[in-house]
Amino acid sequence: MNKKQILIYFICVLLFIAFIVAKQQQVRFRRNKPIVSTFSQWQQNGKPVFVKRILPKNVRLFEKLTLRPVGNGIFEGYVPKATQEKLAIGQDIYTESDGDIIGSISEISNDISLDTSMFYVKAEFTKPVDISDWLVVYVHTDTLLDVICVPNTIIDQEEGQHILWVVVDGYARKKTVTVKRRNGYGAVIAEGLEAGEYVITRGFTQLSDNDKVNILNSTDIKETHND
Repeated sequence: MNKKQILIYFICVLLFIAFIVAKQQQVRFRRNKPIVSTFSQWQQNGKPVFVKRILPKNVRLFEKLTLRPVGNGIFEGYVPKATQEKLAIGQDIYTESDGDIIGSISEISNDISLDTSMFYVKAEFTKPVDISDWLVVYVHTDTLLDVICVPNTIIDQEEGQHILWVVVDGYARKKTVTVKRRNGYGAVIAEGLEAGEYVITRGFTQLSDNDKVNILNSTDIKETHND
């Protein structure tokens, strides 16, 4: 073995030793690092949740119709009795429940169709719609004024009762509420929830009554409260 080979071998040995020492130091650092469990974090800071301050608002109600074009901006279709009773001539028609107005109801039959066992409805569109087949539209039928409305997804069920979770002084409180009506817009609460309360929208599945909570969107809540 010549001097060059011995030098290369010696360098390789030094690199290997340096690697081992570095790995040992890394292991010691990890061992000395304090281990914080999820449970201990919850005990110290509270269980993580997202909340929303619930205030009264107006909720617009819509009925979904399926219509087909018959020419010159006229569309027609058939609806069941429950829908027919909510319709009125002149009601606005939207492409989506939060979209643009494209027309209005122009005719509603009070006679049931023998062919469909439903009621004939005609609409006049004031805006062009590029479609040659059936079209799903939404009719604004009513507006609920100053109601407490929450998303359907945050209502829990317990022994046949509707449950919401709220935050009071940093702790989770379980509340039994009465749902007056619910649909795609959410659930209108008739009793059990007051305006201004902070409802837990995420993280409630892991809660027990009186658990300490850590509000992760507290900045958003403060801004909403100041507004």
